Amino acid sequence: MMIVNNNNNLISEIKNQVDLVEYIGQYVNLEKKGKSYLGLCPFHNEKTPSFHVNPEYKVFNCFGCNKSGSVIDFVAEIENKTIKQSIQQLAKHIGVEVSGVTEAETPESQMMEMHAFVTKMYHHVLVDTREGEQALNYLINRGFTLETIKSEMIGLAPEKKNFTTELLEKRGMNLELAVRGGLIGRNENRNDYYDKFRARITIPIKNHQGAFIGFTARTLGSDHPKYINTSETNIFKKQQILFNLSDARRAIAESRELIIMEGHLDVVKVKASGVKNVVGLMGTALSDTHINTIKTVTDNVTLMFDGDEAGRNAQFKHGEKLLKMGLNVYMLSVPDGLDPDEYIEKHGEEKFNYFVRNGKTHAVKYMADQLIDDSRSNDIRFNENIKFLKRMLSYVKDPILLQRLLDDVSELYSVSPELLATSQSRVPNYPNNNQVVPRVSSHLFSRDFKEIQLLKIFLTDPDLMMKNKEFLSSEIFTSEVIYSIFRKLVFYYETHGTIDLSTFQSELETHEQEELQKIKQLKINDGVNQSIIDDYIDDLSGIRNSKKERELLSRQLKIAQQAADIDEIKRLTEQYRIISVRHKN
Repeated sequence: MMIVNNNNNLISEIKNQVDLVEYIGQYVNLEKKGKSYLGLCPFHNEKTPSFHVNPEYKVFNCFGCNKSGSVIDFVAEIENKTIKQSIQQLAKHIGVEVSGVTEAETPESQMMEMHAFVTKMYHHVLVDTREGEQALNYLINRGFTLETIKSEMIGLAPEKKNFTTELLEKRGMNLELAVRGGLIGRNENRNDYYDKFRARITIPIKNHQGAFIGFTARTLGSDHPKYINTSETNIFKKQQILFNLSDARRAIAESRELIIMEGHLDVVKVKASGVKNVVGLMGTALSDTHINTIKTVTDNVTLMFDGDEAGRNAQFKHGEKLLKMGLNVYMLSVPDGLDPDEYIEKHGEEKFNYFVRNGKTHAVKYMADQLIDDSRSNDIRFNENIKFLKRMLSYVKDPILLQRLLDDVSELYSVSPELLATSQSRVPNYPNNNQVVPRVSSHLFSRDFKEIQLLKIFLTDPDLMMKNKEFLSSEIFTSEVIYSIFRKLVFYYETHGTIDLSTFQSELETHEQEELQKIKQLKINDGVNQSIIDDYIDDLSGIRNSKKERELLSRQLKIAQQAADIDEIKRLTEQYRIISVRHKN
């Protein structure tokens, strides 16, 4: 490694050796225009590209916000670093050792240093110790190679009490800062520290610049919640971070496409299969900040969520938001109700890669396909769904693509393209909270309130919750946010032995905090007992609703028979059989 002492020589060396187009291309989707390259500015929101990169003069310049400079200035701006830190980063990039350049540590940089240290120790426990054998075998049996486990620095937070706390203390690290960084917690009653992660496989989370800032941790057993994330900190903000973006930048730039997924282990598995342009959400929320970040690297987004109903509903929700923000949106719906990891295990990497390359459907076409059954059986829903699809079509700006989508939806719904296109420019731009997004498969009667009531009971009587936790799954709590709060509530109670609502609420994600605040205000009757809980579980499991479900399927089957729709008759008959087996009365 070359060592450089003179700062001026080092700057010259960086400018000469760093390929400016290639480096900035990791962050911005660039197109060659004459002697320069053009893209959307990463420093301000814009729809028309005004960000220029000139490889001859080794400078960038945005004519929209007037930011300009060398690759050093770009790194300082894009990664919120000082000039000295940018020089150090770029020197490392070209293999030059910097002598005599130091930077004062900030609390945030110390938190990242702690996370890097703990990530290495968890990884060591997983791959090098007897305690990690069970977790390592579990991962290998799920199809993760040792090479992937090592490259992703997957680890194991051991069962041992205070393992992380003691490691940090022996290392001479500030425990209060570790609390603020989300690595450990503090018990206010006993005034001592405890580990946030125990007996869990850890998947490290990096910020968009590649520094370790948190973990997703998966239980090894049947504990709930199955997954927990680092709580919100100064360096880890779920509304700002896309999992794996720092590693995916180059693949996104090359493919001109970004694929969004749900589970972080799924992202790792898909990445190992050869599909590198994948990122994951932190939970289920897709924020405006996320979308603005996406727009700096590509205009093409594909949503690949689980193949179950919850995954399809999430694709609807996020698909509309991305379309509205001017992106080209596509869907990959994993067949047979599988998640991507399961699909790879069942069919192999080659078939999965073929599916990713060739299985994409434009978001509007996907939505139209998903809503057609609902529309055929109910005239009111037909009208609502047509209005919804007209709104989706209004977001499509490419005239050729729009014409094709109009033809597809028109044929599917037997409605003229002219009617679908009528007054598109006058479709109101409703705020998100007023927009009605159709459910992919409408429930037979509203269950949301009962799920909320059941959670409220558990907030006030955790003993009832613990007695029934084995019977409560995502089939009972079908609301993603309610189920997430429930799982975290069980974990909190098992960890602390009591429920301090204020402390518990502070550890939730923002949208979960808002939901919990509403639930806390709900009043329930006194005298709730196990018999009432049993009634709720029976109701929410679908046992009582199966009769209504079969009645609706019977009506839909009659319509299909009248239309002589053989495929629809087969599909509905199979649904009827499954429901009858699942809910025998």
